[in-house]
Amino acid sequence: MKRDTPFVIDHITLVCNGCKGERTFWMDTPLTSAEQLIEWMKTRPWPCVCGAPTCDVKAHLKGDPPLETP
Repeated sequence: MKRDTPFVIDHITLVCNGCKGERTFWMDTPLTSAEQLIEWMKTRPWPCVCGAPTCDVKAHLKGDPPLETP
């Protein structure tokens, strides 16, 4: 199935697996490939202050409706 929305990530929200806190990062330059997203995840986000080792990643595609949180 082809998407009508191009792969352009304008912001990323990290949800901590420890405290469940959310941190949103707006891209100065949008990410336009999966490779760029993977590189960003390896180099940009710093650990949560609660000390949890991992966060879930919600990447928002520009042009899509806002991401919902349960």
